[in-house]
Amino acid sequence: MKTRILLIEDDPALRKLLKEALPESIFNIETAETGREGLDTVVKKKPDLVLLDWNLPDLNGYEVCKYIKQNKDCAHIPIIMVTVYSEVNRKVSALEIGADDYITKPFEIEELIARVKAVLRRRSGGAPEDVINKAGINLNLTTYSVEVEKKPLILTAKEFDLLYVLMKNAGRILTREFLLERIWGYAVDVSTRTVDVHIRRLRKKLGIKVANNIQTFRGVGYKFKEDGR
Repeated sequence: MKTRILLIEDDPALRKLLKEALPESIFNIETAETGREGLDTVVKKKPDLVLLDWNLPDLNGYEVCKYIKQNKDCAHIPIIMVTVYSEVNRKVSALEIGADDYITKPFEIEELIARVKAVLRRRSGGAPEDVINKAGINLNLTTYSVEVEKKPLILTAKEFDLLYVLMKNAGRILTREFLLERIWGYAVDVSTRTVDVHIRRLRKKLGIKVANNIQTFRGVGYKFKEDGR
């Protein structure tokens, strides 16, 4: 089955270029010219991945990404920001609201395809365990769902990935650099603050009792308690 990609981009030349360049044997590309049109399409059609421009004629890409990640039915959809802005603070802000990757224009089409495949590969999990059950948390990779003490919990894609990696490596201290590279696919020079922000949001959603299983090691990283220890 082809990967369904929604390209939200107001530049007709770039839309045409990407539709022609992305292999039709692998990808099924649909386009939207504005942020609002893109949001409507995401909600109605639930694409496998969104390529999102920052500069759009109505809602900007940051706002569109934020709205998608706040929608419980769409929060799992991976988003790659595609933008002319190369500033680190923009990359960090995009990652902090849930973007899965950030690529700067101009770019080589081969790089974009590689980024798309990497995001989808990370999203698929690639782990032998379909279900992890620890400390009252039931995480299911097949249904991409989480229950805490048998109650459904809505997480963004990044929060889900972060919880999965922590639970899968329970008992091990994972550095911020490891988590940033493993989940976001970014090198250390972006910002490890992104990890801290997502940990804080994840803990808030888990609730105090369960969140205590995620331990902080100052200056190093985080660990999920093994068997409650």
